[in-house]
Amino acid sequence: MGAFFSKIWSVVSRCVARSPFAYPDALGRDSIRLVQFIKPKWYTFGLQSPRLVLSAYPIHNLPKFVALSYTWGHPHNQSPGVIKAYQQHFPIYVNNQQFHFWESHGLPRIDDAKAWKPLTQFFEHRWFNRVWIIQEVTLSTKKVVLFWGHNALPWVDLGHISFVGQVAKVGKLNSINAAEYHDPLNQQERLERDWAISDPFTNAFQLYHSRQRYLERSQGTADDTLLDEMKSLTGAKFPSASSWLMYFCMVNRWTDASDPRDKVFGQLGLVNHIVEQDGLQPNEIQAEYSSHVTAHQVYQQLMSQVTEETDSLAVWMALNDPPQDGNHHLPSWVPDFSRRRGLDLMALIRPQFDVCKSSSKLNQVGRRRIHVSGSTMYAESIKIGHVETLSASLTDLIGPRWYSWAEDLLLLDLIYSWTGESRVEAFWRTLLMNSVGRNYPAQWPDLQNGDMFRAYILQNIAQHFPGGGDALDKYLQDLQGINELAKSDSSGHIPSFTGLENLTTQILNIDLNDPEAFTEELMANKLTECRDNASRFLMGMDGSMLNRRIAIGSQGHICNVPMQVECSDMIAIVNGCPCPLILRPCGDTYNLIGTAYVHGIMYGEAMDGALSWEEICIV
Repeated sequence: MGAFFSKIWSVVSRCVARSPFAYPDALGRDSIRLVQFIKPKWYTFGLQSPRLVLSAYPIHNLPKFVALSYTWGHPHNQSPGVIKAYQQHFPIYVNNQQFHFWESHGLPRIDDAKAWKPLTQFFEHRWFNRVWIIQEVTLSTKKVVLFWGHNALPWVDLGHISFVGQVAKVGKLNSINAAEYHDPLNQQERLERDWAISDPFTNAFQLYHSRQRYLERSQGTADDTLLDEMKSLTGAKFPSASSWLMYFCMVNRWTDASDPRDKVFGQLGLVNHIVEQDGLQPNEIQAEYSSHVTAHQVYQQLMSQVTEETDSLAVWMALNDPPQDGNHHLPSWVPDFSRRRGLDLMALIRPQFDVCKSSSKLNQVGRRRIHVSGSTMYAESIKIGHVETLSASLTDLIGPRWYSWAEDLLLLDLIYSWTGESRVEAFWRTLLMNSVGRNYPAQWPDLQNGDMFRAYILQNIAQHFPGGGDALDKYLQDLQGINELAKSDSSGHIPSFTGLENLTTQILNIDLNDPEAFTEELMANKLTECRDNASRFLMGMDGSMLNRRIAIGSQGHICNVPMQVECSDMIAIVNGCPCPLILRPCGDTYNLIGTAYVHGIMYGEAMDGALSWEEICIV
């Protein structure tokens, strides 16, 4: 973005050549020189260097200044200049307003993958990923210390370091990105590895955080957040050994195991400890390694058992696996725990989605909503349409064709009938699953609605600006859909683009012909604000659009759906699942493709009318 604005400012103004500076007067015995940095008008945009002005001041009448820490040279150098420098040392540092010292070049840039590689390699150690380690560490209620070589790392320090590395995304510098993952040229490489939890700092912090929360619960704290989270994720009204086992299998799905059965068996120690503490019935699933017990059987047994107990499909909200060939033996409704995945954002949004809210009382009078027989699940559903248009994915939204969704949006009504919002607002809220910081609806406390999305559009326009001439004409043609949306959008959430002056005016929100308003400080602040707002919107999409894309339903719904969705897939509300589902017809049965965010119906809004349930079979 900075490179483009250099183009803008070179058009708006001419660069003034740097003025040479001189020493107009001699330096007195009791005087020092101070250097003043004067920023020219376009300094912020990198078009001009600061101008340096040297002035002499008497030592007893100094203005406010900043003193720098200084290395004075070899101690045996007794030249007069050095001696006088030492004599002035005391008054200089006594009278300064601030004291700055420089400790070398500091840590490497956060995007310098090579410099951070040694730390990343430490957390890439297989120990942090093994499923059995969770049980060992979590059940060790005393002091935990990690040793390697002659060094030792206390457990608390490991948690702090891994947390900072996770927030800074240091571990992702060498990992594959979404664009590469969905590139068909990477098909063979994709089959060889399930690119799921690729940040080793995330893995290490998960290990640390899981232990801390488990210990807090074991110590009998009043606020049992672990229990609340388990109920939310599994749909359990009351805790049981099966629901706890499902919970730990889901939240620790990111772990690795040479025997895929251990993705379940490795959680039994934690579950048995809770069962003993809380006086629950023992788990029916026990670790059995005989040759006739397969991982698929264990996974299906657990899912069937939990569904039987909870009469809920809430666990599906935590799943969003990208497509992978090779596993045709597992029913589509059973989580494949052998894959290393994290929890999908949909399961973490609060308040929790409840798309079939008005029907929740059905199971309170003893009527079951879900039945499992062998490898078939029977459930009640309401069809709300099918996928008609596949629109932008995360790869599109952060790439050169970021505007590809505009033409799809123009086909919808100006007002999104399901919420009464403009189609543009409904679109950007769907991108974020209408959540910020896992809270619903999406609202930044310090900004107006749409400011983040508007900044995202402005930054993309600037970032991909090609220059003048024929390239500009082509760019204007590409952005025709964006400009059409801007003309018709009453919310003002989407800007237009007709040229450099138009773009600059919208970013700065001032009249360029007003010289008093057009200051370097204002430009710097507005550019920073636009960049920061766009970054915050992108960070939101990093969670809500991971392995997902936007789709338009046959009834005009704007949906956030899994990448593997195809046109003609059914969008349905299934009784017992808190969110809509994407189902693929397969004769008289359906395959579960994944969960969907459908804007405007996530809290039972679609259930107000007279709707009838239809039984379906999911295999």
